Amino acid sequence: MQGNRQLLELDTRRRIYEHVRRVPGLHLRQIQRDLAMPMGTLEYHLHQMEKGGLLVTREDGRFKAFYPNEHLDRRDRDFLYYLRQEMPRRIALEVVDRPGISFQELVARMPIGASTLSFHLKKLRAGSLIEERRRGQKKVYDPTDPERVRRIIVRYRTTFVDEVVDRFAEAWLDLSP
Repeated sequence: MQGNRQLLELDTRRRIYEHVRRVPGLHLRQIQRDLAMPMGTLEYHLHQMEKGGLLVTREDGRFKAFYPNEHLDRRDRDFLYYLRQEMPRRIALEVVDRPGISFQELVARMPIGASTLSFHLKKLRAGSLIEERRRGQKKVYDPTDPERVRRIIVRYRTTFVDEVVDRFAEAWLDLSP
C-alpha cells in the first residue's frame, strides 16, 4: 500500500486515478478528452499506475480500457467494457428488459440495420453478456446475468450520458425496496 500512496503523490497522477475510479472502463482517448491532458503525459501516468497495481486494463483489439484495481471483479470489468459503448449498451439493456426478445423485434426497436445489429450481438455474446437460443424458427436473446447489468448501470448511471440508461435505471430504482 505504501507504494500506491507514493504513486498518487503527484497531483496529475492523482487526478487521473480519481477520474478512472469515478468513471471506470473508459478508453485512453476518452480519458484524454475528459481531462484535457496531453496524450504523452496521460499515457506515462497510466502506465505507471498500471505497473504499480493501482489500475488494471482490458484490451480488445484496438481499444484499451482502464479500471481501478478495486471494487470491480473481472466480470464487472468485462460487462462494463461493453456497457460503455453506446450501441452494445442499448442492445444489452433491451435484452435485459425483454428476455427472449427475437432478432426481428430487436431490429424493429434499434436505430441500426440488421447487419450492424448482428455485429453487436456477436460482440455481446462473445463478452458473455447475452446468449442466443432458438425458439422455433427464430433466434432469441437472453441476458446471462441481468442483475449484474442492472447493478452496473445503476451504480455508474451518472457516468453514462444516455437517456436510455436514465430510463432503465429509474425503472429499476423504482422497483427497489
